[in-house]
Amino acid sequence: MAALVDTNILVYRFDPRFPGKQRIATEFLRDGILNDSIRIPHQALVEFVAATTRPIRGGDPILPPDVARREAEEMLSQYEVVYPNEQILRTALRGAAA
Repeated sequence: MAALVDTNILVYRFDPRFPGKQRIATEFLRDGILNDSIRIPHQALVEFVAATTRPIRGGDPILPPDVARREAEEMLSQYEVVYPNEQILRTALRGAAA
């Protein structure tokens, strides 16, 4: 059974402000590639680009826009990306209710 990856894990992978979370996210994502054990919702990739390119507290963003887009493109080739359909929407609604 594969796990869905939350946007935060993708962001932590590149966020140097939290080295512990960055290390855990990196290991988790690497294991996911090796074991084919994770899936990334398409929305998480969209949110990843938005979150990593937004300035943090008036400072610099985590990633420049071109790098964030390139990383998202890499993830498209490394992981199975889940796109929405009726079944996914129903599962998400049931999961939210649970």
